Amino acid sequence: MRKSINIAFILKDLLVFDSHIKPLIDYSRDGIYNFYVYHVNNFYSSKTIIKNKNVCFVDLSQNKNITTIIRQHKINFIISINPGNIFDLFIISIAKVLNIPSAYYQHGVQLDFTSFDPRSLYQGTSLLKKFLSIRKYIFFYYFFFYNILISKKRKLLIMTIKIKTSHILNNKNLINQPKYGLKENHVDYAFVYGESDKNYLIKSMNMYSENIFISGYPFVPFYKFKNKTSLENKRKTVLYLSTALRTAGVIPMSIEEEKNFYRQVNCEVKNAGYKLVLKLHPIEDEKLFKSYFDKNDVEITRTGNLSDLTYESDIILGEYTTTFFYPIRLYKPIIIIKSKYFKEFPFDFSKFGIGIKTEIENLSQAIKDNNSLSKKNIADYDEFNKKYINYNNNESSFSLVYKHINKIINKY
Repeated sequence: MRKSINIAFILKDLLVFDSHIKPLIDYSRDGIYNFYVYHVNNFYSSKTIIKNKNVCFVDLSQNKNITTIIRQHKINFIISINPGNIFDLFIISIAKVLNIPSAYYQHGVQLDFTSFDPRSLYQGTSLLKKFLSIRKYIFFYYFFFYNILISKKRKLLIMTIKIKTSHILNNKNLINQPKYGLKENHVDYAFVYGESDKNYLIKSMNMYSENIFISGYPFVPFYKFKNKTSLENKRKTVLYLSTALRTAGVIPMSIEEEKNFYRQVNCEVKNAGYKLVLKLHPIEDEKLFKSYFDKNDVEITRTGNLSDLTYESDIILGEYTTTFFYPIRLYKPIIIIKSKYFKEFPFDFSKFGIGIKTEIENLSQAIKDNNSLSKKNIADYDEFNKKYINYNNNESSFSLVYKHINKIINKY
């Protein structure tokens, strides 16, 4: 009988569980893995309740002795999707003290903060948000110091809190600080999409090349169209991939402004002779978005299968999102709607020959003029695929991740 493997994910906010972690768990397929999620969801989205029979959710705001918890769960491997965050960084440090391997699991487009200033993104300035931010930091520092006091190996933990504190206080130098941990203390391994992401980790954190695995983008497998069944007599559709910029507080848009925006998108799409399908981000409220439209002429889904949705659609709309990787894989035309909130998007796909940009007022004409790919477009898609997506037709990203995890655990 094979020995079970216990994997813990660090996920401070449970709202992103479905999009960032659940697919990796769902496609483990082996039966030898036990999954834990360490979180402090009460400080982020306390009303979120998630039940998953394959996962044990552990609220660390109620269980502060991390060393004891990790030992009780007999954790073999720890995965972080945000290893530069103070919460993740601390648990990764405890793992190092306990000689447990940790890894970064890429979940979105890699943004190089040396060329893009994250402070240009709106994050809200209300007194309530400031209070909640201070409350979180108070807890994190209490969390750190509590575990430092009970640890027999304090040197690494003390060094980590000193360096991270200097980064937090030194806002002027924020763009030059790696977001994937500290050069002095980071994850042992990483699973990334492509060569560009791997090279950035080597450059920004001095990670060893042999410890960074290119597993490709984790596409959700087809469900309805496993055999790529032809779609006959289907109305032409445009799929809009939402990035939840208002909901996440990235842009200062009101609900009313958001409603007007999507109504205008729908009007432009209909004028072009297409039906709009709106794929929401996992943190967005499906009921709210349905109230934006008077008639039931827009298909809205929050949990729909992205592979199927993209395959069924003729044209893809959005702003900047990793989910553009789906239409790139399937060679679908992409139209990027310009935003009044950004002079330039953090990741501009059009610089790589992916998609065309348009003002929302010109969207209808842009759809009519860009409903197919040229040979040059296809070549650009292929080049982007090799560099950033590294789609493997022979083996899924999920399978590659577990294959590497098993090899790593056998070393310890």
